[in-house]
Amino acid sequence: MEQLWAWWYDQVVEMLQKRRTSVSVGMVHRRVEQIRDDYAADRLPTLVERSDWQAAQQEGVDYSERFFVHQLRWVNLGRRELEKAMMDYYRAYNQAVAWADNDLIGLDELERYQADLVDEWERLFARMVRRLPADASEQDRQDSGEELLWQVLDSVTVRIRDQYDQVFFHRGQHHCLADEARVGWHPEFLQRVQDLTIGTVHA
Repeated sequence: MEQLWAWWYDQVVEMLQKRRTSVSVGMVHRRVEQIRDDYAADRLPTLVERSDWQAAQQEGVDYSERFFVHQLRWVNLGRRELEKAMMDYYRAYNQAVAWADNDLIGLDELERYQADLVDEWERLFARMVRRLPADASEQDRQDSGEELLWQVLDSVTVRIRDQYDQVFFHRGQHHCLADEARVGWHPEFLQRVQDLTIGTVHA
């Protein structure tokens, strides 16, 4: 019902702004069917939208000093890419919380999903480190880390449910793991995160 009311509110706003003249019964039925289908056993509903992140920013939520953001800076991501990453982190983290609060997933299912993500990352990270020469420059290490980052984020090989393929959740969950230093992008990310906790590294 919360999802249906949120959708209805959006339609009302569009009508008030003269971008829509009416809402038909058929449109309501289709939206109800879409919401219903998201609660099938192999699916999950998306409960956290981009607009929720925008509202959180207005309330002062700021992730610029989180570990996952430092990790992205260590492989030279730009400001716009960092902003997108922070939005994905916010949405994925709060999405998992909303699912758990509404008994749509159990913590064991989320933990298994995250363990699968880590396992997949470990294979790719090991390959990256093996291919780096011993005398690799810092620029080479950053470039390899960025390549690994996009290889992981752009390929949805592991899903929390078979028919749930929202890319923001896949990317955001990797940022959640990076925030806990369970995954990383720079070849020396683990030491850097450890140093960061005692204030010896700045990004």
